[in-house]
Amino acid sequence: MASIALPVVTDDQRRGANSGCTATRLVHGAMEAGVLVMVCLSPWAFGAVEPEHEFLLDVGIAVLMILWGARMLLDGQLSWRKCPVAVCLAAWILLGVWQLTPLPRNLLSRISPVTMRMYDRLLPAQPEVLPFAEPRGVSMPPAGSTLSFYPGATRRELGRYLAILLLFAVVRNNIASSASLRRLGIAALVNGSLLALFGLVQTFSADPQTIYWSYPAPGATGVFGPFINRNHFAFQMNVCVGLGAGLLLSRYAGRGQMQGATGPSPADALADPAPTGAQDGIPLSVDPLALGMIFALALVISSVVYSLSRGGFLALLGGSALALVIRLPRSRGSTQGRIVLLTLVTALGLVSWFGYDRVVTRLGTFQEGLMSRGGRLAIWSRALPLVRDFPLWGSGYGTYQFVDVLHRSDALDAGMIVDHAHNDFLEALVEGGLALFLPVVVAMVLVFRLGFGAVRRHEDRPLGG
Repeated sequence: MASIALPVVTDDQRRGANSGCTATRLVHGAMEAGVLVMVCLSPWAFGAVEPEHEFLLDVGIAVLMILWGARMLLDGQLSWRKCPVAVCLAAWILLGVWQLTPLPRNLLSRISPVTMRMYDRLLPAQPEVLPFAEPRGVSMPPAGSTLSFYPGATRRELGRYLAILLLFAVVRNNIASSASLRRLGIAALVNGSLLALFGLVQTFSADPQTIYWSYPAPGATGVFGPFINRNHFAFQMNVCVGLGAGLLLSRYAGRGQMQGATGPSPADALADPAPTGAQDGIPLSVDPLALGMIFALALVISSVVYSLSRGGFLALLGGSALALVIRLPRSRGSTQGRIVLLTLVTALGLVSWFGYDRVVTRLGTFQEGLMSRGGRLAIWSRALPLVRDFPLWGSGYGTYQFVDVLHRSDALDAGMIVDHAHNDFLEALVEGGLALFLPVVVAMVLVFRLGFGAVRRHEDRPLGG
């Protein structure tokens, strides 16, 4: 009879494989811990808008890249998941590089004639001559040769976009899983409730334009919590609301299947471990953890309302309405509906306790914010002609405040600085033209489509929350 030779695995090889798996798990854990640390700590550093705090975020991303390289060495291969969203982010980077590329004069005048006319109008016809025959420095790229009006601002924004792409790639290819999403939800809900509590306490006990009771911010637009801008606070909290709500709903998702006569299958139990209270059918009224999560979520929602950020409030309403339309009609029981109702009632109660008069007064200024001289409609009316001026390639990342003055007709507005369009789609059209606007829209559609598909696949399981 023919004999079959089986490979022999020695003890040294087995120990080496086990040590390699342990090292890989340690690197993976360090990467996820690094992401969670940045997520939780960056809001407390004045929203990470100051250069030194943004530098720390860049250092954190660099450490994540080093850990990713270490994992590739341990695994002996590069793991890359095909993701169309990453392609859209890469398109943003390539457009920024194109905006910084020096171009011949005749080519620049053909692809962006307004840019060329502005260079002819603003740049001197003869090179500057310095006194005492001092040598004149050569700028790179040469002045008047790029699609970007301000290459320095575009280079700075391009660095931020590159950091976003690298962070997305690290998470997508190394960390993304249902378990890590659950841990992110826990971190966001806990950190968000602490930020909300801190912001409310500071509002009632400190000067309106003071952060941490010690740092004055006289030029800031509505300080709230550790954030210099209350809009930044509201948008951070809205992310925490979404993750916290999903975490809370996942405790009571799919009860119909989980409490069937045969019980959950072993595969489902391993894939989507549900809390003990949900599995045993403990009512909401005697589930202290769920009640604590409801209060934390209500506190976060009430802080968004009480921060007086009109844009953040509208975003909260719009996102909540869309989530309710997608999720609740597919729920098979009434527990999730009671959770949503109890959370909203608690949030309204907290706002009333804090003082709803202030909120009503602020929300009553929607029309003023739109129709005033420096309001949104005035800014948008000046931005629309800029879209026609730079239709394809834009004026350059980070250049909106410099091109905003091109279509001002009122001398009273000459000294007003508008650094953003207060409309991300409009600003994308101005700074990047259709070449940026299309990837932005495609990325948003892809994220929504992928998320909606995930909800449909897991609608009867705890992960569906």
